[in-house]
Amino acid sequence: MENQNIYEYETEMATLDLKGKRYRDAIEKFSELARLTNSTFSWIGLGIAKFGLITEDVTVLEVFHCFSKAKSTSDEKPKIDILTLEASKEIISELYKTYVKAVLKERKVKAEGIKQLIASIGILAMSGPPSKANDKLSYMMGVGLSAMNFMGYIDSKESAESLREAIKVIEELISEITEQALEFYSDDSDESELKEFKKFLFESKKEATALCRTEKEIEVANEKIKSEQEKKILLEQAQPILEDSSHMFHSAKKKALDAYQNMDYEVALKHIKQANQFVKVDEELNSVSDEIKKVLINRANKKSNIEVAIFFILLMLSVALSKKVESESLDGLLGFLLIAGPIYMIYKRNTRRRKINE
Repeated sequence: MENQNIYEYETEMATLDLKGKRYRDAIEKFSELARLTNSTFSWIGLGIAKFGLITEDVTVLEVFHCFSKAKSTSDEKPKIDILTLEASKEIISELYKTYVKAVLKERKVKAEGIKQLIASIGILAMSGPPSKANDKLSYMMGVGLSAMNFMGYIDSKESAESLREAIKVIEELISEITEQALEFYSDDSDESELKEFKKFLFESKKEATALCRTEKEIEVANEKIKSEQEKKILLEQAQPILEDSSHMFHSAKKKALDAYQNMDYEVALKHIKQANQFVKVDEELNSVSDEIKKVLINRANKKSNIEVAIFFILLMLSVALSKKVESESLDGLLGFLLIAGPIYMIYKRNTRRRKINE
């Protein structure tokens, strides 16, 4: 009875250490409890306490070793699977919030702006104590996880180099926890929990990435969304034409593809333009058009290179001749070449490209 009271006291003290973020003290107490009792509770507590130090000197493998020991001592293995997934979610949530802060700080975003962004996070917000059981074990996990915070890891970083290194560490931790959690979960446990975990991983990464986008990236993303919406509308409008095999669009498309196969690119582009008068969102034609334009632009660049070579040859001849024959007309020709030559070549190059893209 006395031993039982001691264990309960030590368990309560260890849980309070978790709540107070005194992870090394909690590790010491839970380690002793695990040695004396080899209980599921003590091993889970030790794993949670070690989670609090993963940005310092504790590895993810150590954490999941504790969870594995907990599962081996439990009569409710599916429950341990679920609690471990939820614990992993909470830690990944905190790591993603820390990741966002690190990226924004590295970009020198003002502290107040970072604070507002972190506060606005939805999927990454801590969800509180694990919801699958209202017992002593779940309570201890909830207390420990709700206190978990890795922001201090970033607060101490000031240089861009140290912040980039911290970002890399956080990315690796998220990857390791994900890998270990998926490997830990038993095949005979509830599959829906695993699906929910994978959905969480996708959504949390997506949201963290969105929060870290630059203004230019946001602008590009919005343009892409707008383009996709416009494409969808045009495709709906073109559906009757696409379904009518006798429509002129199909004849123009066939001629364009035939010309493309025969490497008659100018003819192919002509028929693509005819087809685009009826349907502008045919993926096959648009893909062919892009390929043709690449080929024609390469040809145009080669022509420009030849013109540049000819220009320099003429220029060198003019310079050599002007040295042998002193003449104002030759000096004038040389000056004309120096001014008009580059202007002409730029004009020709831009004209060719414009015609290709029309």
